[in-house]
Amino acid sequence: MSKKKVQKVTVSQADEAQAQEVLEQFHTLAGELRSSKNQQEAEAALSTITGLPEAAQVALLLALSKERHSDAADVLIAINQLSPEKSIRKEARRSLIRLEEARIYPQWEPPVERTSPFEAIRSAMNMEEAGNPPRFWKGILSDTRDTGQVQLMLMWEQGKDYKDVRILGFLLEFWHDGVKDFYTRIESKRIADSLIEQIKTEEETLDCSLAKGRRLIEEALTVNKKHGTPTHKDFRLSISLINKLVLENPDIVEEELEEDEEDEDEEAVEIDPDLPPLQVVTSFVEAWVDEDYPMAYNLLADGSRLREGLTEEEWVERREEWAEDAQPDYLRPGFVKERQARKSGIWLPSTFSRNAAQTYKEIDAGWSIVLEDTAEKDILPELPQETVLYEETGRHWFWVCFKLVEEPGGWRLDDMVDEGKNAQSIPAAELRKRIEQHNQEIQKITKKHPSTDPDALEYVDEVLFHIMEVTNYDDALIAQDPLDKKAYLDAVSRAALFGDHERSIVYLEGIARYYPEEQAEAWRQIGSHQLKVSEKYYEEDDAVRGERLLLLAEEILRKSLTMEDSVNALLTLADVLHDMGGDDKLEEAELELRKAQAMTKDEKLLEDIESELGHMAMDRKMYEASLSHYQRLVAMNPSYPNARYNIGRAYQKLEYTQEAIANFKQAIELEPDNLNAYADLSTAYANENQVSMARRVLEDGAAANPDTVDLQLLLVSNYIESKDYVRAEEWMKKAESIDPDDETVQMFRQILTISKLQPAFHSNIKKFRKR
Repeated sequence: MSKKKVQKVTVSQADEAQAQEVLEQFHTLAGELRSSKNQQEAEAALSTITGLPEAAQVALLLALSKERHSDAADVLIAINQLSPEKSIRKEARRSLIRLEEARIYPQWEPPVERTSPFEAIRSAMNMEEAGNPPRFWKGILSDTRDTGQVQLMLMWEQGKDYKDVRILGFLLEFWHDGVKDFYTRIESKRIADSLIEQIKTEEETLDCSLAKGRRLIEEALTVNKKHGTPTHKDFRLSISLINKLVLENPDIVEEELEEDEEDEDEEAVEIDPDLPPLQVVTSFVEAWVDEDYPMAYNLLADGSRLREGLTEEEWVERREEWAEDAQPDYLRPGFVKERQARKSGIWLPSTFSRNAAQTYKEIDAGWSIVLEDTAEKDILPELPQETVLYEETGRHWFWVCFKLVEEPGGWRLDDMVDEGKNAQSIPAAELRKRIEQHNQEIQKITKKHPSTDPDALEYVDEVLFHIMEVTNYDDALIAQDPLDKKAYLDAVSRAALFGDHERSIVYLEGIARYYPEEQAEAWRQIGSHQLKVSEKYYEEDDAVRGERLLLLAEEILRKSLTMEDSVNALLTLADVLHDMGGDDKLEEAELELRKAQAMTKDEKLLEDIESELGHMAMDRKMYEASLSHYQRLVAMNPSYPNARYNIGRAYQKLEYTQEAIANFKQAIELEPDNLNAYADLSTAYANENQVSMARRVLEDGAAANPDTVDLQLLLVSNYIESKDYVRAEEWMKKAESIDPDDETVQMFRQILTISKLQPAFHSNIKKFRKR
């Protein structure tokens, strides 16, 4: 088998020393680069680096990829675009990707001299404006705000006799990416009208004023700033045009004032009068945590104690001031359940009793949120006392009973009882009695409806409700007697049942604090839960909490191992170090796995360790070693999940294409539902210029997995890139028929629509990531 030769750069100690000397100056260098006014000045600032030997530059680029600062990203993007050496430019790009994985992005764009279509546009525009300055014509907006992103098109008529239309197109994402894509073009009014009609036939649209368009763009820019994500490159290149027409246009307020006032009237809070009571409760909690206080206020009954006798404006203002310090976030719903109506102790005529049953409802709800430690907790009547608190993340758990009344506009919250607080004043004997009653109810349900029954799933929510309510009673027992070991152990097991890792940590910390003989195992479990919590916060783009919890997990697992050698602790520590990333941590992770490997004879554990060693070697780009680990794994267990697929990946990285293809095919035979195997086999064929085979593989995978959208969307992406919009539309419709509400499906619909309208977007379609 043939293998492509790769020239490796050998880095000497002298090279490392030179790289380290320059690394110490990278903040200063980044400042000089940002101050450069043209390409020549930027290249002069980089001369400190470009004058180094190639090996020293490679060492420097690797070191910069480990610096968690945007200055490092600014230096790397400058090298990527301005270095005269192609190999150095490629290495700089790899280092940028490593920083992007840690959510570190450039905050600056090198002043590279290029012939930009936008410059030509500006020149033409300036000439036209002398006689006919552009005037706003119309705007349209996709009705997709509930998916987290929208397409926005703003149009100005201009040119001779105002026959031409300037179009600014935006893809705005309001959760993380902000200004995600942008284009601009000039068309005739006839073509512009046809574009608008085409869009309207493909998805729901709304008319958009210039003022509203500016608000949406500003909101997206706020998202970019909050998450540190860069705006789209073409947006940055066209910022002077965008500022002139939209962001800094002094005429928008005067022109759109009346329309804005109408918009404000239209934006008055509307609540479905048929909203069921349970949804009134969940909507209130969600609106309150999301700081949508107008919505929360309007879900309260007119005479509700929770309104405090305040007007909506006063009520909202008070909570906005509170939220500035408290920063409520990360809602985790627990349970919501309607209480059975109490039976009256006196006889009521049927008419009266029927009316009484409709007068009010009582609904139990449990949830948790994160609050900053500066939050004042006793000033808002709707904020209950926490049943338990995890101080590290600031997560608070609550249990409340809401009373709802029916008003002409529907069900509304009239009052609430802080059940969590009340439980803490119930005598311990009574709490244990209630816990036993709930346990008996759980046993009755599970006995009557075992897991083998076809209707068993209907009763899962009922069981979970009992478990969650009992956990609140555990909190009350622990608050009364912090030495109640059984309460801690019961609470840990219950929290684990519904996957609440943060709550589990709280109880395990109590066990470790009061029971020294249990410390080693408690610390090991805490480390395992902290790893899972870290992953959750990283998923929610909170890198600060995610990284902090990883560090705590590493610390407590090492502490556990000083007391007791444990294979499980070593394996968890290896997972933590793996998640931290970086060559040093990956080397440490491998050492921990080797220790665990030497301590156990359990065949399943040994297989898992071999698999993990393969993953770590892959992450360290040690592809030969990775291949050896995966091959040993297949020898140990030929049917180990993903083993054959991972052999294919290793061969692919080593550029043994035919061997990769053969193993991907075997992986598909073993696991027909392995979507990654289809995707990578398709990529392997595409790299061999076998485009029809690449598509055939994806089509076969889609046929074998008719209930998933992933492969259909890969085909959509494939056909978009080749500009075959007819086939792209066919596969898009298939994906939509499977799951029209899937966020990725909706995103691809928008990409396809934009791609049909704007060829410039083709180069910006990113590969669909495996989910």
